[in-house]
Amino acid sequence: MALRRLDDGNVHLAVDEATGLLHAVSQAVTGGLLTDVVVVSTDSNSAAILAAVQNVLTTVAHTAPTIVATAGGSTALAANANRKYACFVNNSAADVTLTGTATPVAGTGIVLKANGGSYEITQANLYRGVVYAISASGTVVLSVTEGV
Repeated sequence: MALRRLDDGNVHLAVDEATGLLHAVSQAVTGGLLTDVVVVSTDSNSAAILAAVQNVLTTVAHTAPTIVATAGGSTALAANANRKYACFVNNSAADVTLTGTATPVAGTGIVLKANGGSYEITQANLYRGVVYAISASGTVVLSVTEGV
């Protein structure tokens, strides 16, 4: 279904270019979070559209775990079966490596470069297990945001 979007404030209209059918999505934003979504459609495909917008975040938490360079590293983010999104930002002067294994090795995994390297977990690469991290040198603080 090829959709053409027409936006007006918090109501988003999508027109199916093949059929000319109209879909409307209204959303409510509270405190910066998308908290309520209503879908109205003129065809039977509204269930698919609703499924696409149900992955909205209801809670966002920010943490700043301390990451060490010693063997075993540190837990950057605990497992969460409800996770829908996570973001890791390395604002330190040393590289940080993320991994899903309990014995992280610096440089083996997802490397967040020093001074702003980042990585996002989204619906496209959703991982809900423990995220471990190790610093290339010294002790650093990682900025972590998780959405459920």
